[in-house]
Amino acid sequence: METERPDSLQRGDAVTRVAHRIASSVVGLCLLTISVLAVAQVVLRYVFANSLFWVEDISTIAFVAMIWVAAPALWLSREHLLLDVLPIAHTRAGAIIADAAMIAAGAIAAVASFETAAAFSVLVLPVFDLDYGFKVYPITGGLVLLVIAAAFSLARNLRRGPS
Repeated sequence: METERPDSLQRGDAVTRVAHRIASSVVGLCLLTISVLAVAQVVLRYVFANSLFWVEDISTIAFVAMIWVAAPALWLSREHLLLDVLPIAHTRAGAIIADAAMIAAGAIAAVASFETAAAFSVLVLPVFDLDYGFKVYPITGGLVLLVIAAAFSLARNLRRGPS
């Protein structure tokens, strides 16, 4: 039985549906990865008295990526938590203000995340021989996608005309 889709996806445009499909797949893959690694870690630790020392790093990166990949899709379908908290965002003018604010805030946060990654680049993840800034990249990518989603949503709201 197919799960019920949110109303915004039933009447949404193709970009929103594709973004939701991609985000759902990535979130599912990240969740599967975290689950498999957790089970493997428990079995290895308690059955074989050994463990994988890199599981926490991979799980953290997958969890953060899961959140930041879903945020743009939720923004496009108007299901983002911020839009529920701000009742004005359900009006055309409010949606335009929310989209413009997300573009500005997301761009500022994306620039800050690059600076954060640079600050942590002196530390090395010994498991993968990568700098610690690598843990920030899913956040940076998610912020960039969120800015793109908000810009697309803003353009859609501006084209829609007055209600």
